[in-house]
Amino acid sequence: MQGLVPDIASFWSRYLEAARDSGEIHADVHVGEASEWVARVIMSFATVPGQLLDPADHQAVLTHVRRYVMPGLRADPAV
Repeated sequence: MQGLVPDIASFWSRYLEAARDSGEIHADVHVGEASEWVARVIMSFATVPGQLLDPADHQAVLTHVRRYVMPGLRADPAV
């Protein structure tokens, strides 16, 4: 379990770099930190049961990511 977060973060870093470069997320996002945060969020979707989000429901996960994760990545990290 210990290596899982770094491995998943490493996977997401290339996508966050591309999103930063294309302007989809804030230009000042620290890709390493953001990748780890995304890894932890995605892991929680898959491993922690919730009352409102069904991780098997693709549309529900997509809506959740668009509503909560993307605004976090678009926000100015200096604020």
